[in-house]
Amino acid sequence: MSNSMAVGKVAEFWRVLRDVNPDSVRREMERGFTLALLGNEERGREAVRRALRPADGHEIGEYLLELAEVGTMAERALPPRADLYLYVVDAACGLSGADISALEQLYLMARPTALVFAGEGCETLAGEMEQVSRDLGGLVSQTLAIDPADQDNVDRVVTAALVRALPTRALALARSVKNVRAEVVDILIAETSRVNAEFALLSNLPANVPILGTVLGTGADLVVLTKNQTMLVLKLAAIYGRDLGRKWRLAGEVVPVVGAAFAWRSVARLLVGMLPSPVAALPKTAIAYAGTYVVGKMARFYYENGHRPSQRETQQFAEAAAQDWRRALSETAG
Repeated sequence: MSNSMAVGKVAEFWRVLRDVNPDSVRREMERGFTLALLGNEERGREAVRRALRPADGHEIGEYLLELAEVGTMAERALPPRADLYLYVVDAACGLSGADISALEQLYLMARPTALVFAGEGCETLAGEMEQVSRDLGGLVSQTLAIDPADQDNVDRVVTAALVRALPTRALALARSVKNVRAEVVDILIAETSRVNAEFALLSNLPANVPILGTVLGTGADLVVLTKNQTMLVLKLAAIYGRDLGRKWRLAGEVVPVVGAAFAWRSVARLLVGMLPSPVAALPKTAIAYAGTYVVGKMARFYYENGHRPSQRETQQFAEAAAQDWRRALSETAG
């Protein structure tokens, strides 16, 4: 690459970063969330409580309400509003009349509720519990089955339930709840990688269409890919407790990660661009997917460990990206 081309790429990269505004990420983070824990099955409640343990620097009281029972509307003893209610019952005893009455009250007040059946070996009965949920006629938004003796399984089940129930609170959940963080980060990396791959494929197709070719065939795809990667790093920064108001510090963290990927993509795209358009489409999507995946993994490593990954660790991320890409292609072909 000539010096003039290199300078041009650097200038283009800085223009992209300048246009990225972290305010949308900050607003999403500041929305917060509240969870409510109900039900009289204490072992199950304690297992759910452990699954909701806070990340470092946070306290469970910031987001978890402990409620003994649900009052009736006639008594005007309404429970505080929460984004999700986790109602724990004994799987061996099933639902009592009081439980059904409480679920009806929550439903009438438009409180989204996850019904949690707790008991020994209960996780193997998820299908039966789902039938119970259907029998309730939509009183609950989802039904979970947990064995309080298997905390690892409880963690997985409750984490998945939170992510399903509160997708618009994903960043706040990941920042505050320890067990949710890994799943949300994985989802963000996977989704951004897929979106960038799809956009790279779309941007390559107009090369054969005269009108669209003038719109998307001018390098706009590289700008969009870089913006998406930068937003991914900003979201991870927010999840791991970085202050999005400290823009210069964030820039110092974002530039080395996204900048390395930008330079790599520029060279790779130059080589791929020498191929005929139909042939080049697949390599371009692979570059977009793998580059974004590696950016996400590098940023995650940095925020979790306090230093950048080694060359060998970065290579491992690239190998994992290639495996994921091949898996995605095989699933699409299947």
